[in-house]
Amino acid sequence: MLFFLAGHTWAKQADLVFSGTIGKYPIVMKITLDDSECGGEYFYESSKRDIEIVGVKKGGSYYLVNLRRNYDRGTDDTTESFALTAAGNGKLKGTWTQRNKKMDVVLRPLDVAAIVHPYASYTAVKAQKRNDPYAYKRSSLYAIVRDSSVQKGSFKLDYFHVDKTGVHMFTIAAGLDAAAAAKINEQLKDVLITFADAAYSCTAPDGSGSFDFDITGCFLTPQLVSVIYHLGYDCGGVHPDDAEEALNFNAVTGEALELEDVLHLAGPPPTDKNGSDFAAYRDDVYVPKLMALLKKLFPKFMVSKDNCDYATPEVWTFPKWYFTQKGIQIDPDFPHVSAECGYPDWSEIPYSELRKYLDPAKKIMLP
Repeated sequence: MLFFLAGHTWAKQADLVFSGTIGKYPIVMKITLDDSECGGEYFYESSKRDIEIVGVKKGGSYYLVNLRRNYDRGTDDTTESFALTAAGNGKLKGTWTQRNKKMDVVLRPLDVAAIVHPYASYTAVKAQKRNDPYAYKRSSLYAIVRDSSVQKGSFKLDYFHVDKTGVHMFTIAAGLDAAAAAKINEQLKDVLITFADAAYSCTAPDGSGSFDFDITGCFLTPQLVSVIYHLGYDCGGVHPDDAEEALNFNAVTGEALELEDVLHLAGPPPTDKNGSDFAAYRDDVYVPKLMALLKKLFPKFMVSKDNCDYATPEVWTFPKWYFTQKGIQIDPDFPHVSAECGYPDWSEIPYSELRKYLDPAKKIMLP
């Protein structure tokens, strides 16, 4: 009776987050309600990896299954299921069943205040505590392992990874003013926390899922820092996907830098970088000026060539950029089908040109 839920689009009403046990095994579960239908995920504290569930709510009871797709047979495996009933004070009790196995389930509302979190000072963890208690509980279980220390010029870098995720990052142990390094390191630690959660929550319909994270480059000077990383993931979408992103910092102040800070081509953008107003600002105000500059600097390349139409404004709305020895590399953002176009070897804006467009309020010092 639950198969229709596989393609359901959730009109989210509420998240219920619980901690408890299946038999003797500690788990954390999140249930998202949508009228009588519901879905969510849970993880065993030992593995921390999401297992998706879907189902229905009838009165005070929840009937949930792990809807696992068998692509070879073209069928859905629903042999793992929960039958849970309200037991007062927000608790749920019931059973977990998988084929001939059955265990008691006891769940209680997650007490966020009672969680002892080893990384509570991280900005990303504070955000989880406010907005995503499920992720907050999971990150409290992380084992962040120190790997090595590396000397890179005048910089000493300490490398870490989150156990069982493949997600790693470094912090700057020496080479910068201590206050600036602390600000940069806080943001690098946030990347570690954020992508570790993405790795643990990457689940495909067949129960698999892969998430790869790799630092592909870094640029370190007393004035500027860039960290470039690559993501590759298959979490049940139409096709596997990948992306390359970069973090950029003013190494003197420790502040993160946006493209508008180093290419100050228009008035101040909206402050909410994730809002629709910012996207509209980029499309209507910023991108036309950026494309005019790129056409001036690279007239032979800012054209439609083969499958790579660099004259299309949309691919420059959210470009990736980072500092290099000679300037900034700025790469367009093409859709998956044209992903190979997103790494041109010609789009490096030299520092001599960049000096004309720096935002004076940011006090950026170029090499």
